[in-house]
Amino acid sequence: MEIRAMRPSLTVSLPDAPAAVADAMALLSCPDIAARAPEPIRRLAWMIAASRRGVTVRQRHRPANTCGEPR
Repeated sequence: MEIRAMRPSLTVSLPDAPAAVADAMALLSCPDIAARAPEPIRRLAWMIAASRRGVTVRQRHRPANTCGEPR
């Protein structure tokens, strides 16, 4: 397997993409499995499922949470 430098705009495809999609859909469709999975795994499964439907998943930049009075 050849290792290449990744650019931010480069789209990476998984070598076993159908299996990854099947695993993600199984995790999302079964509440018991989803409850036991760590949050990063649930997010990854959601991103895989959304990508399969053609949704572009982007990081939202939000202001930091503040407690107390506004500054």
